[in-house]
Amino acid sequence: MQINFSMNRTDYIQYYLYNASKNVQLRKRRSRTRLLTFLVCLPISLMYFYQDMLLMGGGFLAMGILWYTLLPRFDGRMHKKSFERYVDQNHKSDFEDKLKVETTKQECVLSSKAGESVFALDAISSVEETADYLFIFMNNGQSLGVPKRAVSEKDVFINALLGTGFSPEKYIQDLDWAWK
Repeated sequence: MQINFSMNRTDYIQYYLYNASKNVQLRKRRSRTRLLTFLVCLPISLMYFYQDMLLMGGGFLAMGILWYTLLPRFDGRMHKKSFERYVDQNHKSDFEDKLKVETTKQECVLSSKAGESVFALDAISSVEETADYLFIFMNNGQSLGVPKRAVSEKDVFINALLGTGFSPEKYIQDLDWAWK
């Protein structure tokens, strides 16, 4: 099976955001930062409460709670802007570049003007589907994003990648995914 497509700015950004959302280290760092800021404000507010300075103690406690609740929103926006800048700097010449993914019985070939990449179908660890994209993850950590608008027969393409009798752990549907 052969699929021809091109990726625009939005496709590249969504690809990086999805990979970041699946990165365990990034998720741990974001949650650790969120908790750490609250834990810094808590002892300061307790110190002020102990000294009967209720307004200052309440202010630091409110600031810690607000920071804890609002940080994911601002942090997510910061990461998205960072990926937008990265895509604008590094993929500007790749926009609308013609890509071709071709599957055979043993391998998958990705071709572009930059070159050709070949990987064995048994090296695929999973295929993950969102509302607009199919993400193919390999055992070595590499991945490939394919817009669903380019895939006319999604089920045939997934069967070509994973084989007809693939295990459910290899095909993950996350149709409600959104960057947070």
